[in-house]
Amino acid sequence: MLLYLDAETNFTNKDRLSIDFIEVQLKNGETISLNWDESDFGIADGIFSARFKGVYFGEDYANGRIEELFGMKVTEVGFHAETNKPLNFIITDMQFEDGEAELSVTYPYAMIENTPLPIEDLNTKIEYLYRDASNYKVYNECVVKGILTAERREEIVDCLSEGEYFIPSQVGLPKKRFDDWTEDEHPWFELY
Repeated sequence: MLLYLDAETNFTNKDRLSIDFIEVQLKNGETISLNWDESDFGIADGIFSARFKGVYFGEDYANGRIEELFGMKVTEVGFHAETNKPLNFIITDMQFEDGEAELSVTYPYAMIENTPLPIEDLNTKIEYLYRDASNYKVYNECVVKGILTAERREEIVDCLSEGEYFIPSQVGLPKKRFDDWTEDEHPWFELY
């Protein structure tokens, strides 16, 4: 069995971050440790990517057992790094391959400043601005519940007028503009 893992992190390659094990709770309630024979790691532009080959469930090879992972929850990740700075690590995707069978698990685990958090407790800050015709700006932000996936971000950008503009009240976001309405005003905000 192979496992490909991607995660957002604040670490860089110079921190030499690696994963020693991944503990998961199966749908039946049993907790197992995922281990492996070989691994490759790398970090580019804040994305940690890893490939694990020869995956074990505990001490037994996982080959032919991918169906046991359906409905799993990641409960712990064992890290090693050559730095003591606090780790932020949000697993965005785990892709298991077992012969012809595949399983993809998105956003199963998050750690912020060395503290594991339930993924459902994480939020997304959306930043946008109002710019009038004279180029004066008012910055806006709104925190929404949950994680905004890369696919969802792309879907949102595709819905923006000219790939950039939107009207906050039409999508349930608050809006701050200048107090006085002038000939420079308009309804459009920019996502940034």
